[in-house]
Amino acid sequence: MKMEPITENAMAAVSAALDVATFNEELHQSSSLEDELLIELTWLKWFLIDGQRTPEGRQRAEIWSPAIERLAQRAVTIQSGWVHVSSNPFGMADLLTNLSYLRDKLQLCVTSASSPAPKDPELPISSLKIPKQIKENIKVAAWGGPGGKRWNFKFDGTLKQITVANGEVIDSLHFTSLKSDGSLKTLKIGGCGGYRTSQINIDGTVEKLTQISRTYGFYTHYVVIRSITFRTTLTTYGPYGSSSGAPFSSAMHKGGKIVGLHGRAGQFVDAVGVFYRL
Repeated sequence: MKMEPITENAMAAVSAALDVATFNEELHQSSSLEDELLIELTWLKWFLIDGQRTPEGRQRAEIWSPAIERLAQRAVTIQSGWVHVSSNPFGMADLLTNLSYLRDKLQLCVTSASSPAPKDPELPISSLKIPKQIKENIKVAAWGGPGGKRWNFKFDGTLKQITVANGEVIDSLHFTSLKSDGSLKTLKIGGCGGYRTSQINIDGTVEKLTQISRTYGFYTHYVVIRSITFRTTLTTYGPYGSSSGAPFSSAMHKGGKIVGLHGRAGQFVDAVGVFYRL
């Protein structure tokens, strides 16, 4: 069903703010404030999409659209250099406070996971040309929800194994890498749930991780990762979890490689992003 014009305006504003946030993530090492902004904007976009499931949801989206549009436009202003983050960190912090307050109010209105999932449009992915002089690790957006705590896992060698636990959503991820000194490095993020466990073994001598695709959406009133797929130079693993939700993919630029992962997690895996090197 077509959105009301006032909701379409809010969606366009949030999409524009997300495009700028994604560009900033791709182009340079972003600050923690910018990371938080991207997650808050992602949540608002999914609120507007999810609201189209029911007449009540559409009405709620319409009521809150003006406030969402104003905050999204402010996000574009701050990110685009008209009010630069580094010169005005309090502007960004104040914006995040307002976004967090709005999310707390809207979270009471979201539909339950038992509702049928809508057919979601794929989120726009900017075609970005990264300057050749950038040789450091580049942090790419952690798409998903704002819940849980921050985590990151840099391989410091080659990725060896990924264990996925899931039910309707991704409950946990367990990563193992082989460091250059021959020792193993591990990290488990997420909770203890999930009725299905899948183990991915990667031969780092001939196989490299090149892409992560995931869908995210509401589950018990929180935006979490609902499914995840890992693509390597040899094959594709997954999808694991429920394929419903808004899709997003982290594909590497030609010649680049994934050197780590990051995001947020608590009882579930809330958000996943990548580090890559050109």
